[in-house]
Amino acid sequence: MARRTGVRARRPCPQGGWTAVTQGRALLWLLGVVAAVGALASEAGRLLVKGQDYAYSSFNDIYFYTAMVFNLWGEPISVGQEVAERGFSVTNEEWLVFYGGRSDFWATHVHPENGLSHQPPWAYRIVVPSLAAGFRLLGIPLDVAYLIVYVASAVLLAVSVFRLLRPFVRKEWWAAAVSLGVLTAALAATSPGYPDMTFLGLASLAVLYAYRQQGLRFALAGLAAGLTRETAVLLPASWLMVTWARGNLTWKSTIYAIGPLAGVASPRFLVEVPNSKVDYLGMIASPSTWTQVTFWAVLAFALVALTSPVLFRWQVRPNLERVDWVEAALVLVAGLFVLAAALLSLASSRMALLVLPLLLAPTSWRSLRSQYWVVASLVATIGYALGDTLAFRGNPPLGSFPWLGLALLAVGLKIVALHAERTIGEPVGTGQGRGNSWVR
Repeated sequence: MARRTGVRARRPCPQGGWTAVTQGRALLWLLGVVAAVGALASEAGRLLVKGQDYAYSSFNDIYFYTAMVFNLWGEPISVGQEVAERGFSVTNEEWLVFYGGRSDFWATHVHPENGLSHQPPWAYRIVVPSLAAGFRLLGIPLDVAYLIVYVASAVLLAVSVFRLLRPFVRKEWWAAAVSLGVLTAALAATSPGYPDMTFLGLASLAVLYAYRQQGLRFALAGLAAGLTRETAVLLPASWLMVTWARGNLTWKSTIYAIGPLAGVASPRFLVEVPNSKVDYLGMIASPSTWTQVTFWAVLAFALVALTSPVLFRWQVRPNLERVDWVEAALVLVAGLFVLAAALLSLASSRMALLVLPLLLAPTSWRSLRSQYWVVASLVATIGYALGDTLAFRGNPPLGSFPWLGLALLAVGLKIVALHAERTIGEPVGTGQGRGNSWVR
């Protein structure tokens, strides 16, 4: 008698036909091509709408990353000297805003003696500037180098999310659709030259390896993510919690959790920073704004968290397993991070996007049969893209209202999906996606 493996037997294909494996690979390649084209199209749209020099139209983070391309591993020079050498155009008004009073956010970070290329925390996000510098050595223009890194990162994000979800969803196109939704949110909120897209791709890859229990690969992907952005400090939680849920947590297995932490810590020793002081107390938002800041941070985070069915899991499967509690705990960890970032006057909507890899909760898709779950996920991710765009274009109070409407719409569709799930007929909990194993 053939041994039961828990994996659905594949139907034989006629001679010359495609096997299920071949179809899956073709879908993966197609997804990569769509991601690359989407990244190129998004940047073309920004150039068309905002102009060729939109990235440098006002003083912002791209000035730091660009300066790092040229001088990250060189001797620190003053801000004024670096601005002159790079040919940046910065008005006196922008400098006054940038170096405003101690209540201004920027004044808590920036020290003139560090220059632009050695200014924390930007100077610790070394992957994207270093890759761009490498491409420049090959004679590739800087804007093209940024675009190459951006497109490759978008492909990595889309493919990693697809591979993470595919073993748990009922149909492969569900995973592809959710992956494209995540990519849409990332494309709307990021642009070439910034580390965010690269971090999302590497963090999603690390989470994939966490669910596959491939410790060394998780450590390497987490290390790269930590070298890209300090948000990687959250990734060890995914490895430790998922490993515990699998019953594989030992002292030896915890070593792999060091990878992301090493990535975050090592640039602090590798990059020369004359003045690394940061006045975190000066960054805390005024107590009079805490209620408003918290409310909008929760809305942005909730919209991202609705990408997966994790918040409705107990309504679908009453008998929760250890992994169910783990994924709920990861949502809590990510939520607390976003809330803390909001209280430190950081952009809560951007922080919500950066923790998205922790919120994918792939096992929450097991047993689900209604396609409304996919629709609700797309509304959440595409809604994030719309909310992020409208929030930055509108006035601060009015620009935040799209988050409320889109979050309510996503919740409404989740409720519709839950109702459809209960009326399909097959007892809830009998299906296990495309197989019983965690990740294959």
